[in-house]
Amino acid sequence: MCAFIAIAVTLSTLANAETIYIRDLVLVNLRDAPQESAPSIRLLRTGDSLELLETGQDFQKVRTQRGEVGWVPTQYTVSEAPAAFRLAQVERELSSAKAALSEAKQGEAEAVEALKSARERMERDLSDSDKGFAEARKRAKQLESELASVKEKYDSLLKKSGDVVRISDERDSLAEENAALSEENNTLAERSGELEKMESIKWFLAGALVFIIG
Repeated sequence: MCAFIAIAVTLSTLANAETIYIRDLVLVNLRDAPQESAPSIRLLRTGDSLELLETGQDFQKVRTQRGEVGWVPTQYTVSEAPAAFRLAQVERELSSAKAALSEAKQGEAEAVEALKSARERMERDLSDSDKGFAEARKRAKQLESELASVKEKYDSLLKKSGDVVRISDERDSLAEENAALSEENNTLAERSGELEKMESIKWFLAGALVFIIG
């Protein structure tokens, strides 16, 4: 039962533990007992944070950040952080804020530079696009001119091919006419030969008749 009460008291003390600090401009010995003559555990400095475990008339029992337990004179502790400690803390916070601000400015400068680069790249791309568009229009006009020239040549060739077809047809017609005339000429030659034979026979018969009558 006594052990349970002791544990309960200890837990209550820990739950209600208060933080105190070593006051300005002093060095204080953390002692093994609440006496000036007690052995020193180590030296405490201004601003050291201590956990208050027990308060006596002239000494306070404390625990350091390292876990060391000892006694310090009450007159050298305060419940609020000393001005020098707070000033150092504020200076550290200010230094951190300045560093963060510097990083932010650096980031802003990098962002601005990136935006400038992006804008310049976009302007170059637009300029290249304009040049490409102008070249495309120029090439389109050239192609239109070439197409017109090709069409003109095609029409000329088509006309010539029509003439060739017409001439070919005329040639075929003349060839057929020539063949017909040649055939007719052959027929006439045959008839002429027959007539010559008949004329020869006629003269032969006439001569024979004269000879007989004569």
